[in-house]
Amino acid sequence: MNHPSNKHKCGHSLIIRQWKQGAPWQEHEIHPSELIASSQNQAPGYISADTQVYTILAKANEIRNCHDCKEALIKAFLMPSLWWTDHLRKSNGYFGCEVIRDGEKITGLNSWAFFQSKKMTNERVYVWSKFNIFTRWISETKQTAILIFDTEDHTPHPFENLTLEEHLLGDPFWIYPYILNSISDLEENAVWAIRDQIRPIEKGPRDILAHRNKGQPPNYRKLHDIARHSIHVTETLDVALQTIERILENHRTYMYPGDSVLSPSLQTSQAWQAIQSRLSFPQSFLGSLRHRSISNEKRLQNEIQLTFQNVARHDALVMMDDSAALKTLAFVTFTFLPPTFICAMFTVCPFSIAFLVFINSSVSFVVTDLIGLHDGEGDAVGTLGFADELLALAACPLWGVLSDRIGVRYVCAIGYAVIAVALVLFVQATNVYPQLLLGRLLFSVGGSAVSTMVTAVLPTVTGRALREQAYRASVSSELTITPARLNGRQNGYHADSGTSRASPSARLSGFVGLFAGCGALVSLGVFLPLPARFEKLGLSPAEAIRRSYYLVAAVAIIISLISFIGLRNLPDEEGKGLRALWNSQHAGDVDENDEAFDGPERLSYWKQLTTALLLGFRNRSIGLGYAGGFVARASSVGISLFIPLAVNHYYRVSGLCHEDHEPMPNSGLGEIRKACPRAYILASILTGVSQLIALIAAPAFGYLTDKSRRYNVPLLVAALVGVVGYLAFGLLPNPQFKGPDGNAGVFIVMALLGISQIGAIVCSLAVLSNGILQVGADDDALRKICAEQRVDHERTNGGEGENQPLLAHSVNHRLQHLSHLKGSIAGVYSLYGGAGILILTKIGGLLFDVLSSGTPFFIMASFNGILLVTGIVCGILNHVARSKGVSG
Repeated sequence: MNHPSNKHKCGHSLIIRQWKQGAPWQEHEIHPSELIASSQNQAPGYISADTQVYTILAKANEIRNCHDCKEALIKAFLMPSLWWTDHLRKSNGYFGCEVIRDGEKITGLNSWAFFQSKKMTNERVYVWSKFNIFTRWISETKQTAILIFDTEDHTPHPFENLTLEEHLLGDPFWIYPYILNSISDLEENAVWAIRDQIRPIEKGPRDILAHRNKGQPPNYRKLHDIARHSIHVTETLDVALQTIERILENHRTYMYPGDSVLSPSLQTSQAWQAIQSRLSFPQSFLGSLRHRSISNEKRLQNEIQLTFQNVARHDALVMMDDSAALKTLAFVTFTFLPPTFICAMFTVCPFSIAFLVFINSSVSFVVTDLIGLHDGEGDAVGTLGFADELLALAACPLWGVLSDRIGVRYVCAIGYAVIAVALVLFVQATNVYPQLLLGRLLFSVGGSAVSTMVTAVLPTVTGRALREQAYRASVSSELTITPARLNGRQNGYHADSGTSRASPSARLSGFVGLFAGCGALVSLGVFLPLPARFEKLGLSPAEAIRRSYYLVAAVAIIISLISFIGLRNLPDEEGKGLRALWNSQHAGDVDENDEAFDGPERLSYWKQLTTALLLGFRNRSIGLGYAGGFVARASSVGISLFIPLAVNHYYRVSGLCHEDHEPMPNSGLGEIRKACPRAYILASILTGVSQLIALIAAPAFGYLTDKSRRYNVPLLVAALVGVVGYLAFGLLPNPQFKGPDGNAGVFIVMALLGISQIGAIVCSLAVLSNGILQVGADDDALRKICAEQRVDHERTNGGEGENQPLLAHSVNHRLQHLSHLKGSIAGVYSLYGGAGILILTKIGGLLFDVLSSGTPFFIMASFNGILLVTGIVCGILNHVARSKGVSG
């Protein structure tokens, strides 16, 4: 082999192999610059004139970056510049050809083609075989130059042991049958390599359990790797078939007998048919091979699907086993939960809200569809709602006081029973006044009972835990008087009251808010669609409304029975019952050594109510709870009533509503939906976002309140968020969230309102419950009450005797908490809430029309500001009292 001259600095070389009839292949190594053609009709320099075929092995990637070598090849073989472009270099297959002319004379034909094939040895090892060919055929000499670029060592040389047929050399396409034969061999090996990977998988164990029992889970990576390689093999087959079709098409164009563009005098029909036949066979072979490749893909896809189905089936069986275990665990856990807790959380809390939402949302349909009133509907609905709240304002404290005598159980059962009766009577009315009004007032009586008991049941359910903690103190420690204890009592403060005890009431208050929200969802998702469902069954609208109320009333009866059964044996409810309405002393309080008669359970109804009111001013926790209840109930009206009215007002002032129907104040969303549907949709979205955020945040507030009972930080945060949120909403230029004037920031404002509302509800319940459970009997208010009762008792029993307690300030452990007054306190809590609703409704509604639509929200901001200041003051006083207790 000759070597290129050292004068060429680039060092690139070409390996040339020359062949002529009757002589072996001759191999040389030269530099590209030595290939200089004297004319288009002759082979380039260094190629002998009698050479019939010569091949050149070159490295295109190296020559592409060498300007001199690249230009030498272009000039020697008249290569088109297109061949050197990047998009051809990155292509997955192609064929092209070009007739070379010298003026009008045809001097030859250049063609170029690219094939590639991918063979997989295993799922992680594969090799690419590529044929990058450029040919030049000279018409005058019938010489053929074949440039083979960038061949790999594993790629077979298509002309290695070539036996050339001289009679075919006059056809410039004679080389492609040889190339296609090599491509066919490569593609066949590639397809069978994929098949050899699939077959063991098909013969392997079908059951996924067999794999897992052997510790060999399915090899998903292997399956997907094989699938990826199979896709590549099919792709190369498709491209090869397309390339062959282009070769056949050009062969017919240039070399068809009788119409040949190139050397027509020398072209014979037999030669053309031989080349055409040799080109067609690889096309047929690769077409069949392509079907096998597609079959491989489908077989592999079938195995992948089968594997996933087996895994899914196995996982489903495992999940069924786990589900059965979880069901058993849940049943056991649920079984051992206190019945009172289950009843309180799953019946009292949600359904106290569900029935209220149902009647508020459906009352307009009763007025229009059942009674037939269409003029003044808004005024009638607003009056009914106002009468409901006004009666509830008085009924809530009375139910609370009554529950301290007969117990939470009886009040809940009676309340839900009254609701059931009210719902039945409500749809018997034929006029608004007085029949429908009386029905709504009866519902208010029952609704105020169950809503008050939501507040009263929380300390009842959680009271046992705190009493057990308090009972751990021994009698001797109770009787031991230390300076710290004495100073603490003289200062009206317990040294241990400031300690952080783990109380479940705060956490449960969060779930009270959550389940109350779920009650609203039950009403919206189950109760309210009932009329529409009955109408689909063929009932008239009036009859559908009536049947819906009957069905909801039946649910109320069921809840009443559940409450009566599930709320038995509540803590601190011993001796309470219907007979206690007329008895001044419980049957269980007959032991004259027992100081139970000193407790608040002996108080008159009026004294219970005034004591609960007085505790709001004398006990910081209870007072803060009352203030929180005031803001919480007002917030619910601010969101559900005034936000829709503000949205409707904006749409009407802006001219975005074209209806003439004007909604009445306090008439709610139903009237706005008829007056301005677009405003109704926006108001529903905004209030829905607020309530959704509130529902999500409820458990979080319960948890955080439990962690910060001393300073009530969550309540302060809720109040601060309320100040910011209501001020922001009142100052919004418009409530839209889309459009040219819209602002998505309104959702942030609504989230703040929802957080403020649920924070006030949950935190006020938690603060109130903790105040009921933790306040001592030597609280100033109770100390005065107990002193009065002691004087009355001494007069009745003739003075002191042997049965008189040894320590005048020793109090029975049942007086350690205000649980005997929980109903009265809950009633006053509801009283404050009702007052908040009435004040905001009347003053806010009046100023809404007189000043601006943002005035009710500024009022709510002021309410939250007052709550914030009150909470800060209570926190400071708690800190000061604790400091005095510690220093004393």
